Amino acid sequence: MSRRRGSRARLLQALYQYQVSGRWPELSELRAHFSEPEAGEVDPELVGQVYAALRGRIAEVDELIEAASQNWRLDRMAAVDLSLIRLATAELLLRTAPARVVLNEAVDLAKVYGTQTSGGFVNGVLDGVMRQLRRSDG
Repeated sequence: MSRRRGSRARLLQALYQYQVSGRWPELSELRAHFSEPEAGEVDPELVGQVYAALRGRIAEVDELIEAASQNWRLDRMAAVDLSLIRLATAELLLRTAPARVVLNEAVDLAKVYGTQTSGGFVNGVLDGVMRQLRRSDG
């Protein structure tokens, strides 16, 4: 597992915790688990940057997702799917990697941590988010 993928997996766990409990874990809680072998290697800088953006811009992230997800309210989305979409949307806003890389990573993680249909759902919503961001940039 690459450092970036390990970082995204760790961020997914934090977002999932936020989604199900309504509480953001502290960054120190995430860092405490960086050395766990099952977590894979992580890029602490990427985790800190994306995590800070998510906590500070969650309303903006959710607004983009809601606009892109036709006929789906956030509260109806599976917690893992929504967490992955939030993570990828934050990365798209921050431009941590090319948009296609962010989208492909999110879909790959959805296939590992989500249901059989998660990959397609995550892909569809994120494609809409990317179109929105292109329109606002242009």
